[in-house]
Amino acid sequence: MVAQTYAQYGRIDVLVNNTGILISKPLHETSYAEWQKIIATNLDSVYLCSHPVIPIMLRQHHGSIINIASPHALSTTTNIAAYAASKGGVVSLTRQMAMDYGRKGIRTNCVVPGAIDTAMLRSDIAHGDNWEASLAGWAKVQPIGRVGYPIDIARVVTWLASENAGFVLGATIHADGGMLAQLTPSE
Repeated sequence: MVAQTYAQYGRIDVLVNNTGILISKPLHETSYAEWQKIIATNLDSVYLCSHPVIPIMLRQHHGSIINIASPHALSTTTNIAAYAASKGGVVSLTRQMAMDYGRKGIRTNCVVPGAIDTAMLRSDIAHGDNWEASLAGWAKVQPIGRVGYPIDIARVVTWLASENAGFVLGATIHADGGMLAQLTPSE
């Protein structure tokens, strides 16, 4: 993917590491294979995509890497230990990459989306009797009063990738509808 992109465009200015899977199980019921699958998808993928892109950005003395994490990286709930650990790793890796490459022209930052109306969220709530009511429930726990949409996150990512965010480095941007700002969810 990286070689093909570089061959076609002759440079890579932006990398967005945006992937995630979730298995809702307590740690003692999570098999090692499930643990590995979540860590590989959610955390190893950041390494696997960043590793070949960073040398290109170093040669250019310019680039922006944006990693997508989760509120569960910072504050979590029950039965998602592997997911929370993987997304916590993404936040830590973001800070480390910012420190390692910031002086070399590569800005690395992280976005923490709240409940976003995506296939993953719908899949996670699909096992309930009424997923529309569950989706509305998610809207209630976000102080903004609604679930987010992919465009909400795309706008933040676009800003971080732009020179308008040229002084932003190692930041974890909460684009979560206020989810992490509250002490307890209100109804």
